Amino acid sequence: MFSHFHQHIEACLQQNDVPTAKTALFGALGHTQLHQEARLWLGIAGLRTQDTWLASAALASLATTSQDPNTFSLLAQALPTKAGKLAASEEAYYLAPHEKAPLLRLISQRQANPASAANLEKLLHHHVTGIRDPKSLAPLAPAIANVWGSLCGSVWWQEGKLCGWCLTEATQQAPELLLAVGNSQHTVSLKRYQPLKSATGSTMYAWWFSLSLENTGGAPVHASVTLAGAQATLIGSPARPTGSVPPRLGTSSNKPTPLTPGKQVPTAAPVTVLVPVYEGYEETLACLHSVVASCAHHQTPFELLIVNDASPNKALVEALDSFANTHHATLLHQPTNQGFINTVNRGLAHSAGHDVILLNADTLVHGDWVDRLQASAYQHANVASVTPLTNNGELMSLIGPCSPADALTLNQLAALDNAAATSNQHSDDACVAINTGCGFCLYLRHDALAALGGLDPALTRGYGEESDWCYRAEANDWQHRGALNVVVAHQGGISFGSEKRLRVKQNLVIIEQRYPHSSQAFDACQQQDPMREGRERAVRHWLYHQPLASLRPSTHGSAQPSTTGSATISVWPSQAHALRAAQQHGCAMALVGQTLTLRGECPHPWQLRYWLPAEQQRCQQDLNALGITTITAATEAMRHTLSALLPAMPNALATGTGTGAFEPAVSESASSEPAPIIQFVADDADTALDASSGGLLIVLGEPKSLEQPAFIAWVSQLARQQSSLYLLHGSPKRANHPLASSGQLYPFMLPRLQRRERIELLIHHLPLSGLLLLDTTATTLADAHWLHGMRPLPIWSAPGVSSTDDALPVTELRDYPAPSEHPNAQGVLA
Repeated sequence: MFSHFHQHIEACLQQNDVPTAKTALFGALGHTQLHQEARLWLGIAGLRTQDTWLASAALASLATTSQDPNTFSLLAQALPTKAGKLAASEEAYYLAPHEKAPLLRLISQRQANPASAANLEKLLHHHVTGIRDPKSLAPLAPAIANVWGSLCGSVWWQEGKLCGWCLTEATQQAPELLLAVGNSQHTVSLKRYQPLKSATGSTMYAWWFSLSLENTGGAPVHASVTLAGAQATLIGSPARPTGSVPPRLGTSSNKPTPLTPGKQVPTAAPVTVLVPVYEGYEETLACLHSVVASCAHHQTPFELLIVNDASPNKALVEALDSFANTHHATLLHQPTNQGFINTVNRGLAHSAGHDVILLNADTLVHGDWVDRLQASAYQHANVASVTPLTNNGELMSLIGPCSPADALTLNQLAALDNAAATSNQHSDDACVAINTGCGFCLYLRHDALAALGGLDPALTRGYGEESDWCYRAEANDWQHRGALNVVVAHQGGISFGSEKRLRVKQNLVIIEQRYPHSSQAFDACQQQDPMREGRERAVRHWLYHQPLASLRPSTHGSAQPSTTGSATISVWPSQAHALRAAQQHGCAMALVGQTLTLRGECPHPWQLRYWLPAEQQRCQQDLNALGITTITAATEAMRHTLSALLPAMPNALATGTGTGAFEPAVSESASSEPAPIIQFVADDADTALDASSGGLLIVLGEPKSLEQPAFIAWVSQLARQQSSLYLLHGSPKRANHPLASSGQLYPFMLPRLQRRERIELLIHHLPLSGLLLLDTTATTLADAHWLHGMRPLPIWSAPGVSSTDDALPVTELRDYPAPSEHPNAQGVLA
């Protein structure tokens, strides 16, 4: 079906038969399996015919749910401003930083925006270090030369050889490679080159080399190139030889043999806390001081080992020296930057025979955290690693699996860690089996390290290396555990910043090749969520011991103002709605299907979930602990659902719930002439909405408001008259809605989005004409407030809808004409 559909549309567009293509695509919009493909093709058709309004509407609709970088690359072409094109290209690159097409488009957009020059250099640097072949270099060469000059290049070690390339202008003269190892210097004339033609027709040469160097003794090699008196240091220099396989740890008798199931638990080994450091002055010192402060709480002695990976931050290096002298920590300095993997491996080799806690430098620890992690590590014979709970740590995140939250302060960490230790101290499920550990804080047992070796240097530096180690362990019958009685704070991204996602994607490709079922196993663990009971036990214990004023500071003891004097909490139709409400009132709830989520933002993000009706008693107990006596539904449909799922909880409907019913206008007399395209005329002529001028109009209202006959008739008439005014509706509609195939009304789930960069892209850079309110329910008004606060736009309310919210600049529409008296005009599309 999909193949035939694609072939038909492509054939129509190739023959420039746009009307036939549009007819087929509009029909496919109402098909449950083809509607996404139809919107993508409508975006392509709009771009090919320069119908940017249609392209923007179709692609913007897709952009609220799509994870395909092509959607945003196409949207970049449709958006009218350079800033919009750049923002869309950034989003495409975010989704697939390891793919060539999004990278090249982003480079092009950053080159077109002078203000992005610094970001362009950083972006290229991230990718230059990974170029290993002519195919990867050719498309990037012009941008590389533009940033670093026509004489530049890169160097690295690979399989015992010094490899690299350099760029020059097209010339018969060969550049020379200058190598310095200690006091020894060598010059090599490069001979192997490849002509590269740019889009402008100019030619460059790429010179490649692969050298076997002897007697370097592991010393770093400084590499540069010289040509016609000019000299350039190669990116990646100085390069230090590295291994190509995970290093062995311990003595030669420690062979990587699988553990026999049921084997007796070994005796615990001495513990080393290994902290690799590169950047982040304040974060690193806070981490180290928290480790030292925790010593007094432990029965388990441990060595603190800091490995400085040639940090460029002189103040940080000096502070590390002072800290190590003051607190008797072991400090190793890398002579050159070796990257995270080689830095960790050096620390592991130094600690051979010890249990090692790999601790990121942007973490904070509390209490007897080492004792608790060690206890979890030795509960079973074949445990390779243990990971604690955290605010930001993949499967072990406190909000929920793979749901990161902002960093915790020391006081916040102490409260949560104490709650986790107390509530899960004697629980059978306080240490659960997980698919893979997370490297922000990873307890590695000495016997597993001896059997498996260190991290694999073949992976690109940073992120994913601990997953590779964990999957290697699992393949040898080891297992990984999550310690639900320990919380460690983790900020994340301090050393790698924007480079993180690229490295993750690059390494995941390798991991998937090595362990084909790893992603399915990870997804299964995330969905099954064996951490839930222990995680929520800790959160619930913490919650019950918080003063109400700290949970709901904005309302002084009430989750939301109430005219009755009772404490109420609002319930919203999506997690994004609840998040925004919680940010305003301290806490809020979301009802999605039969899952009710209670979330708070004070004093830091927290969350509890309930599967109703099975967990209604637990939900009511938690609400009572918060002092909540009434729940307020944002829509009438939700109020009925809550009454059935939580019958013991008083349930009210939020204020401002006008029905917003459309009253169809009656034509005085029939006419054979088509009626003009409908105009919404506001009292202020400057804000009049002219449907004939085109644009995108965001329509806000409950799903039932989309069923109003007059609204359906109006949109149908716009479709018949091929209006260039397209409507983006922010609420779901039924699959067989009369307007599903109109080509004028597109789903636009922007109010349900949580990714900030995508929200800003769609709000600030789409050619929006304004907002249209179909009703005044709490959800509709909240969406209007939020959108208008992000970007002030004209706001109209449909006839018969009177806004009770004086804070919104709403103008009631008038002169709402009847649909055209066309033979096919039936109030819906024929």
